[in-house]
Amino acid sequence: MLPTGVEAVPASEPVPAFLLQAARTMLGISQAELSASASVSKKMINDIEIARIAASPSLGARLREALEAAGARFVRDGQRLGVVTVSARHEVAARSRSPRLSESPSDASFVAPPAPARGRPRKLV
Repeated sequence: MLPTGVEAVPASEPVPAFLLQAARTMLGISQAELSASASVSKKMINDIEIARIAASPSLGARLREALEAAGARFVRDGQRLGVVTVSARHEVAARSRSPRLSESPSDASFVAPPAPARGRPRKLV
């Protein structure tokens, strides 16, 4: 359910490349994974994301469909466009390449990293 004043972007409307990239990043999907699910080369996705080329309407629709199948929702609030993700935390952790997300805090081997030191180092007397 979307908040008041926020509506889904119609499927017939193209989604800008920066939102496609934001959705992919938020979902924790690599360009290679998106290329496999959308049946397009990884180079093509990279070129679209860095605005080297513009996606054709059919390619943009395939990328959007693949991202929506993974849990992305493209939304509008007036003239502003955005993306939200609908994924459970365990689904994101399962797709993540980060060792911190793939480990469970309840696991006995899980140790939080130490907090970074602040200020200048002090001499111990």
